[in-house]
Amino acid sequence: MAVRAVVIDDSDDIRLLLRMALGADGFEIVGEAVDGRAGIEVVAGHQPDAVILDVMMPVMNGLDALPEIRRVAPGTPVVLYSSVGTDEMDERARDADAVVVKEAGVSRLAVTLREILARKVPSIL
Repeated sequence: MAVRAVVIDDSDDIRLLLRMALGADGFEIVGEAVDGRAGIEVVAGHQPDAVILDVMMPVMNGLDALPEIRRVAPGTPVVLYSSVGTDEMDERARDADAVVVKEAGVSRLAVTLREILARKVPSIL
């Protein structure tokens, strides 16, 4: 069974890359959004198994969206996938299940997602 994920990132290229690479790795991208506000709605509507959330986006950034995503999809793992490291983020980043720097690559993101899901929702893998 594929892990159902939502990708929230303002970059068309990043969303396409994640859709292709994670799709080839057994994930199903069931929804996408270009900013945090739209992402909250997509997550609420799809109730995915995981959320991949960029930090720096227009309209509403990922750190502002994170508490609302937690509210609409409690228990759903959220991984911040960002071009900035945790040193540049404030304490709100601690509410995420993990932070993966984009430079680490999609394979690191996939491994991190699987590790989190194995701990939180072992029946899914």
